[in-house]
Order: sequence, then structure tokens, then C-alpha cells
Amino acid sequence: MSDGYDDQLQRFGAALGIEPEWLAVTGETHRLAPQALRRLIEALGQPVDDRALIEAAIAELEARRAPTDPEQLPPLLVAELGSPFALPVSLAPRLAGGNLRLVSEEDEHICLAQHLEASLAVTLPEQPGYYRLEIGAADGGWVSRRLAVAPKRCFGADDRAPRWGVAAQLYSLRRSGDGGTGDGLALVGLVEAMAELGADAVAISPVHALFAAEPARISPYSPSSRQWRNPLYIAVDAEDAAPDSSELIDWPAQAARKWPKLRAAWEAFERDDEPQARAAFAAYRQEGGEALEDHCRFEALCSLEGLPGDWRRWPPGLRDPRAPEVAAWAAAHASEITFHAYAQWRMALELDRAQRRAREAGMAIGLINDLAVGADPGGSQAWSRRDQLLDGATIGAPPDAFSPRGQGWGVAAFSPFGLEAHGYGAFIDMLRAAMRGVGAIRIDHVMGLARLWLLPEGGSPMDGAYLRYPFETLMRLIALESHRAGVRVIGEDLGTVPPGFREWLDRFGVLGMQVVWFERDAWIQLDDGAWVAGFAPAERYSARAAALSSTHDLPTVAGWWLGRDIDWRERLGLIDDVVGERQARARDRAALVRMLGLELELEDRSAEGVARLIDALLVHLARTPSPLVLVQIEDLLGLEEQANLPGTIDQHPNWRRRLPIEVDALRHDPRLRARAALLARRLDAMMPARAEEAR
Repeated sequence: MSDGYDDQLQRFGAALGIEPEWLAVTGETHRLAPQALRRLIEALGQPVDDRALIEAAIAELEARRAPTDPEQLPPLLVAELGSPFALPVSLAPRLAGGNLRLVSEEDEHICLAQHLEASLAVTLPEQPGYYRLEIGAADGGWVSRRLAVAPKRCFGADDRAPRWGVAAQLYSLRRSGDGGTGDGLALVGLVEAMAELGADAVAISPVHALFAAEPARISPYSPSSRQWRNPLYIAVDAEDAAPDSSELIDWPAQAARKWPKLRAAWEAFERDDEPQARAAFAAYRQEGGEALEDHCRFEALCSLEGLPGDWRRWPPGLRDPRAPEVAAWAAAHASEITFHAYAQWRMALELDRAQRRAREAGMAIGLINDLAVGADPGGSQAWSRRDQLLDGATIGAPPDAFSPRGQGWGVAAFSPFGLEAHGYGAFIDMLRAAMRGVGAIRIDHVMGLARLWLLPEGGSPMDGAYLRYPFETLMRLIALESHRAGVRVIGEDLGTVPPGFREWLDRFGVLGMQVVWFERDAWIQLDDGAWVAGFAPAERYSARAAALSSTHDLPTVAGWWLGRDIDWRERLGLIDDVVGERQARARDRAALVRMLGLELELEDRSAEGVARLIDALLVHLARTPSPLVLVQIEDLLGLEEQANLPGTIDQHPNWRRRLPIEVDALRHDPRLRARAALLARRLDAMMPARAEEAR
């Protein structure tokens, strides 16, 4: 390439939103190498070899930011309730003196301006929602765009009442006759038990659709689609199913057992004359529209044709869901596609039932659904929404102290360019699906709404970079959809985030997360003279975030104290300095008991000692100013093993562990009852102080 090529690529990267440098946890600034920038631009589907094409692409990107013709406006504009709204001033030569009017979802016509000022600023109605914005140019031409008017904050953001809830892996739940895995009926049982014990929320693992034809692919954070759900959680078994006492789930065996039962239920549904149920299913399918049909076609193609769960390896004629070959195949296999639509409907009803029961039982929130950060690049969502997902780049994390080579998560992200070009349709549809049948959602890796670490698919995380996303636009859409659904929003913001990011989350009414293990305070000197970062006392916690005992990716409280996570990583060869890890954990144990004011020998591995630690830690969480305390069910039960061990796939039984007790017995379990009462007493004691703060 001739002189100036690297500079041109730098300008191109900046126009695309690729950050040229990033700050490591050590404070060191790293700059993206020219070759890495080239690979990433290419992975984003942009030209890298033809300088004329590059320059044209840069010009097009710049024109989007300063349009001179209203036809250049994106399909969806986003505004905030109570804030000034103005079209780009670059349109003033065309629009000054023109007209603006709105048409509401109820077909109400609202005149915003009959003679636009040069500022192109107008006052919007006080009703949030989606409108049709009709833009009349001074020369008489008209352009129509969609306008989303969003509340300033998410639903329930100003509710400061102290509450507690439990976090559980849905598959881990047991009930009598479940046949071997947790399901919707077990979830109802958990909700009822926890409501009786005073909990206001039940957070569950993701229920995203995986790959029906490949049941060994079990990670809920690498789904085929984030918009649709996993039918293996449908309660197809009655009480007469054979008892199952297995500690681990055999997912392929479960799929082989449950899919035929679900198909039999569908066949019975097809035979039965139940007009009300048929009408409900038809309405669900119509509401799901093209996106639902695409997902069902994907599942049917894989199951009937034996195609791999990666559309990129399919015959060329089937790789595009709009191809005539796909339409012809779907017409010939309409019954199979209807079956998969039925499965999705049944799964939606499972969550609807559990959430309804939660609210009837008095829970203020109910279910908290988990929304993964990405989807498998070969799955149904990537197949059906190719124009709105990145094809060629996957999500990961930059190198840090825990992962010196960085991380590659192997999941695809939304394309900020594709989302804008298609009115954020795939994002809005995903939000609506995530918010159905629940009281709150937890957005995994919420920083991804502002920027994501992307790497060329198949490349090294070391060659990645941050790509910026339209954070304010996405957050406003989340706020709007949360109000329409009556659903609260929690953002997983653990780890390093950009300066001011958590303040922005609070600005939009998104509750952050703070986990005991990561909440540290000033350095302290231990009795042996060693220095360690102390654990933060309760009063140092943020009132803008939920307080958690742990997460699915971290050790349980008992497991942390006993070093079970270190044991596992040593066994699997994932630790270079085992002695150093154990010494560091010993220092942390000393720091934790000091912060808790607990008299406990550091080498006490007895059940009684661990139980006292858990009780003290729960009291600590309940003393924080957080409006929501979430406790892992494993911690309420004093279990040692965690759900997932990061850095492993099947070396550790990830996503397979079952609880040792049935959900109906939870309300009678003395450990759980005592800890629930402890949390309730402490939170009740905090209520007057919270009320005073609110005033």
C-alpha cells in the first residue's frame, strides 16, 4: 500500500467506532497495532484493500452523522421524555420553515410545528411510546420516520424499599416426578417456597433457546437465540415420572426423554377441540411473526435434515432465511415448524405461570430473567438476523491479571450499523422477549451496551479492540420497553468499566451489581504482618446496585472458604502457582472475618464454622444500603460447589449440578428458614433508615 494507508485506516477505524487504544487494569495504555486494526475492520465487513472504497465508506459514515437530506435519517429516532428534541441542524437548509407532526400508536395526530425554526427543535408529548414522525420539508416534500419517546429511567428505578431474593439455576431445581431436570413446575415450587419465607425475587439462569438437535451444547450463555427459549424447561412430566436422584444432569438423555413427550403433547393438542387454547396459540404465533417462524425453521432444518447447528456450514441455498429454497422446504414441512412454534408457546406459558404465582404470593418483583451478552454465530438468531448481527467478529475480553492472553467467548454481537439501519428491530424484539413473563431482567455484561471487546472470529483476543455502541439510544429503548412491560432492569457491571459508567447506569435507572468478593476497601495489615486489600464494610456499598453473595461463575461462600475453586483449578491444571493462590486465599479469609467481626479460626473447615460464616455474611449484605440483596440458593443451603467454572467446558460439570433438596421441602429446611428469617429481620430494621433517605 502507498504512503498514508495506515493513517487512512486509523480514520476509518475512528469513523466505525473502533477505539485505537485501551487501558489495562495495571493502568498501562495499549495501542492497537495497524495489522490488528486492519483485521478487525475486515471482520466488520468493511473494505480494507481499495483506498477509494475506504474513503467512500468514511464519507458515508460521516454523512450519517450530519445528514443534509431527511431521506438520510435512520428509520428510528430516539428521544427522551421531558427533554428537548431536535433534528440534526445539518437539515436546517431543507427543513427550516417546514412542518413536523406525530401520529401515536392510537392513531392520534399531533402537530409539533407548522413553521420549523432553524434550530429544528420541538416539544414532544408527555406520553412515552412509539410514534410515526412525519417530516415536511420547506419545499413540500414529506418523509416519515419512527420516533421512540422514552422515560428518563427504567421502571421501578425509584423504589428504594429494601428487599431480598434468591438466585438459582433453573435446571438445578428438583421436584417430585420431574424426571431428572428442573422445569417450570419446579420453578413455581421455588417461587412459592421463597415467597412464604419472605423473598421478593427469584433470579434464574438464562432460558435462551439452545440447539434442540444438539443437546450436548448446554451453556445458557452461548445460545442459538436470545429471543426464544429452551423447551427442555417445559414441565412435560407429571408426578408419575420415575424418581431421579442423580447429582448431575445428563442433557442428551434428558432431550431424548423430553422431546418425544413434548411431541405427544402437541399431537394431543392438535387433536383436541379447545378453541380458547387454539386461539391463544394462534395469537402467540402471529405476535412472534417472522422472527418466530425463522427460529422454528432453523430448528426443523437441523432436526429433520441432520444439518449442523451452524448455518454457515449449510448448503448455499439454505443459508439465507429469505431464499426460495428455504420457503419451499418450509411449505413442505409446515407441521414440523408448527411443532417447534408450539414448543416456544408452551415455554412462554411456563414463565407466565411462575411469574403470576410469584405476584399472587406477594413477591414485589418475582422472576428475574437473565439476558446473555451474545448468541452463537452459527445459531438461529445469527441466521435470521444476519443484517443486524456482526458476521466475522466475536465477543471477548482484553488481557488482564486473571487472563493474561485475554478471553474469547465465541459469541456474536449486534452490529451497531445494522441495528441503526433496521430501526433497532432485533434489539427491541429481544428486549420484549426477555421481559415477557418476568418482573425484572439482568443484562449480562451491561458494559456491552457502550462498548464491546471484539476480535476477528478465530483470531486471538490479543488482536481485539473495543467497538463503541450507541449507548444512550440503547438505554432509552431499554427504559421505554421496561415501562411498557412493567419490568425492572439490573446490569451486570462487575470488573473494570469506563470512568463514569456506573453513574450513567444510575442515570437511566439500571441497578448495578456488587459481589462480596469484589468489594474491597483500604489495605489492612494482618496479624502475621502481611498486607491485603480489606473487604468493604456494609456502609461502603453503593445504594445504586444490588448486593450479592456470589454468582454462577464464582465460588459459593462455603466453596470460597474451603478453597473448592482452587482445588478444581489445581486438578485441571489451570493454576501456575497453587501455593501462591492458597496463601492469597488464606489472607483473604483473615480479611473477611475481620470485616465481619466474626470470631472464627481461619483453618476451621467444620460445617458449624462454615455455617457461622454464611450467617455473618448474610447479615453483612442485609446491612448494606442496597435496595436488593440476592443470595445464591447454594449459599442459603451451605453448598460447596459452584454452577460454572470459567475457563472450562466439560472438564468441570458446568450447568449440570442439581440441588440436593426438592423445592417443596425448601420452606421446611431449618437452615434456609433460619437464614431467610435473618435476612428479613435485618432488612426490616433497615426500613426506617431507607425511608428517611428517600425523603
